[in-house]
Amino acid sequence: MKILYITTAMEQEDYRLFSKLWSIQPNPSNQIFNNKMIRSLSLTHDVDVLSIRPLSRKLCSVKSLPFREVADNHITWHYTTVKGGSFMRKQYAMRDFKKCLSKTITKDYVIFVDTINPICLTLAAKIKEQYRIPLIGVCITSPSNINGTMRSYALKIFELAKNCDGYISLTEDLNDLYNENFRHSLVIEGLVDKDRPEINLEPKKPYFFYSGSMLNKYGVYNLIKAFRGVNSLNYELLIAGHSVNQEEIKEATKKMKNIKYLGTLPHSKVLTLQSNSIANINPRPVSQDLNRYSVPSKLFEYLSSGSLTISTMQQKLASEISDAIWVESNSVEDLRNAMLEALDLKEKARKDIAKKAKEKVLSIYSLEKVNERLDEFLKNFQKRH
Repeated sequence: MKILYITTAMEQEDYRLFSKLWSIQPNPSNQIFNNKMIRSLSLTHDVDVLSIRPLSRKLCSVKSLPFREVADNHITWHYTTVKGGSFMRKQYAMRDFKKCLSKTITKDYVIFVDTINPICLTLAAKIKEQYRIPLIGVCITSPSNINGTMRSYALKIFELAKNCDGYISLTEDLNDLYNENFRHSLVIEGLVDKDRPEINLEPKKPYFFYSGSMLNKYGVYNLIKAFRGVNSLNYELLIAGHSVNQEEIKEATKKMKNIKYLGTLPHSKVLTLQSNSIANINPRPVSQDLNRYSVPSKLFEYLSSGSLTISTMQQKLASEISDAIWVESNSVEDLRNAMLEALDLKEKARKDIAKKAKEKVLSIYSLEKVNERLDEFLKNFQKRH
């Protein structure tokens, strides 16, 4: 079986270079999950990736991107031409698909599509119809969780996603949201790299670390307030990640010298900072919508980092991996108490807890383990299609 994967995700180094084109770098969560899915599938399948790179006229230093191809072991990345608005991007994507893949596609192929992007969904539906090959939707969040989108966007996504013959989702509730006709499905909460591409780094002080979105709904401002309550200049709180309003986060952190906002960093540096922290913190509120329809990708990085994890409660992960400090809420008090609890532990005790967490998360969510589940899913899916 061969895979055609239609997405906005890119090869890791290509994404790093692409991010430099943006004045405010894009949220990497979609890139991280889909890139790992592609690499997991490639362990046992040849994967052709049709990548429709997102480009903003306001935020990018270029207005167009040319077609190009990159071969990477069992993955071939086909980057479509990006020019003009959404209509023209669809036209160029279909033209580039015909140019590079139309003679290659056979009935041995299965299409995977990123369901959060309407251009990807539209293109996937056309290819499915033309070549009569099955289509699997990869669902990593609800459209309502995408910041700044309107109801019409969500309705369009759900309508286009009905073309899928099967679904892979982060949560059971997300599967229920997309998969209203009860088609073949699989839940994969996340994926973890065994090998973490890290760099040499020598922090000046011991630190807590947060990497993720700077939006208030993800709890970073409560974390800042909580760290002030730790009341010690011997430690730092380092914050890195995507922000649409950098002045807001800089204003919130400027009053304390030991709270530092580092901006959006290369992924290798983020992973290095995670591996060397006292603890990595996920302060996301225990929200019904957020927890039902998404799982923070950073949690899997935290749990596999070799450093202690502090996180608000994620029932599924907490039931599988108890070796972390799970807190009931993202209140300032709960987050502060969790940091103080981490500081009360001897360094060896913290490392022992983190080591157990790493072993457990890799035993369930490594690319190799997820590949086994994907292969079993595809075998059963193929019998029905």
